[in-house]
Amino acid sequence: MNYLLLYFGKHPEHLDKCLKSILKVDPESEVYLCSDVYAKYQNVNTVHSEDIISSQTKDIISKNIYQDTNYEKNKLWELALLRIFYLRDMAQKLNLKNIIHFDSDVLTYISSKDLEQYFEIKKINITRLKEKELIFGYSYFHNPRLLEELCENVYNYLKNFSNKSAWKVEPKNEMQILGEIFNEHPDMFNILKSHPNKNDEIIFDPAMYGQIVGGTHSKPRRYLPMNFYRYGKEDKRRKNFPRGGWLDKNHFDSEKFYNTNGKVIFKNKKPILKNSMGEFKIANLHIHSKELYKYV
Repeated sequence: MNYLLLYFGKHPEHLDKCLKSILKVDPESEVYLCSDVYAKYQNVNTVHSEDIISSQTKDIISKNIYQDTNYEKNKLWELALLRIFYLRDMAQKLNLKNIIHFDSDVLTYISSKDLEQYFEIKKINITRLKEKELIFGYSYFHNPRLLEELCENVYNYLKNFSNKSAWKVEPKNEMQILGEIFNEHPDMFNILKSHPNKNDEIIFDPAMYGQIVGGTHSKPRRYLPMNFYRYGKEDKRRKNFPRGGWLDKNHFDSEKFYNTNGKVIFKNKKPILKNSMGEFKIANLHIHSKELYKYV
């Protein structure tokens, strides 16, 4: 298996924890990090973005699609979208297949060999955050052709919509664009299950479980156990301490989690979903608080 990660700008501490979690659970796999910063990590293949960038990726950058929108000030939105193209570029340049990718604030707890049964080799395997949003909480691509197909769909979407006046008022982010493509071409995708049926053994975290245990980047959990969280459509947790996690009612499976008396526990330092149906292993945690060190 080949793990492909991307990070642009100064490398934070949580990136190191993310990389180490991969190496711990999947020591036989190759790990690649694409960045615009030269850096070295033990047992990680580092690739500079300028060495693999394609003409199509350069074209997307030149369009400056978020100019004069509410996403313009935060470059992370643009980089999140460009990441799809850089993934394709890296996979093609290095001739890689069997690709796993997720955000840099994700911890993985289960070897890819134990997850292969959940992947469909002819489809894009990815987690679903909301009804109309897909997210790289966890993803798998059997070959670069799937990434190429995804890039072509994203490119055509941007070509058709990013120059319209409505885009300036309400631009679409990467998760929403992926959701639009999923809506148009559902057969392209295999959604990795984030809430179990009774007979399931393993589930994946789009971001819901990571927010329950860790809170968000702006409001991380403080001084309360992990089973303390607020549930709602808006994050109304207190700004001051103590503060628990947050279960976002807008997330796709949040209602199922809540209605089955769900809670996240740890056994042998690995996350488990415990609810009225039983206990289920969680393959990964998407820790939006960036405090990955608490959950390794």
